[in-house]
Amino acid sequence: MIHETPQQRRQEDNRDRILAAAATVVSEAGLEGLSIKKVASEANYTPGALYRYYPSKDALLAALTVQTLGELAQIMMAASERPGLQSITAQAHAYRVYSREQPAMYALLAAMNGSPRVWVADETSARTIGGAMVGALSPLAAAFGRCAHDGLVDDGDSRERAVLLWTAVQGTLQLRKQERVAPEFFDADRLSQTMVGTLLRGWGADTAKVDAALRQTFESGGQS
Repeated sequence: MIHETPQQRRQEDNRDRILAAAATVVSEAGLEGLSIKKVASEANYTPGALYRYYPSKDALLAALTVQTLGELAQIMMAASERPGLQSITAQAHAYRVYSREQPAMYALLAAMNGSPRVWVADETSARTIGGAMVGALSPLAAAFGRCAHDGLVDDGDSRERAVLLWTAVQGTLQLRKQERVAPEFFDADRLSQTMVGTLLRGWGADTAKVDAALRQTFESGGQS
């Protein structure tokens, strides 16, 4: 077992402090407002001191995104422990809850994935984010694999299905800003649940079992 030295622990604490400051800046000013200068000020660092930990804005944004995706992966993994089709419906529900409880980090992921703008140009940093995204969707892909093995859905590419379902949920949740003007039409949570059910039925799941999984997930709040 490798033990961290006091210096290594201090460095890790400092990195966490900087990322917390970056999250605050993103929450208050959005990705457009993120800058090394603002983060340094929020963390009570000089820009020069911050650069020792994150040598560029790309590196800082990549680290914040990877941290966010790591937290999301843990949430998805916990939700995936439900039985049968609920291992899928509960993960979709968990992401809906996450989007409400962590709006700034949800907005970060939405912008990083949905905006046509390239937020991280550095190839190494971008690949790091891609790897973290794969990790966050791995519990969902594994759930699809188990359901296919158990005959609850047709055989198919579990990773592709995980990506499709997650992007479908992501897209419907972004309609929340329209709920204020037309709530009867743009009910993001209802549309998201409908989308999950539609995709599952399209992949061969029994309608009654899909409806039961969605109902049980909703009634339990997605908790196992």
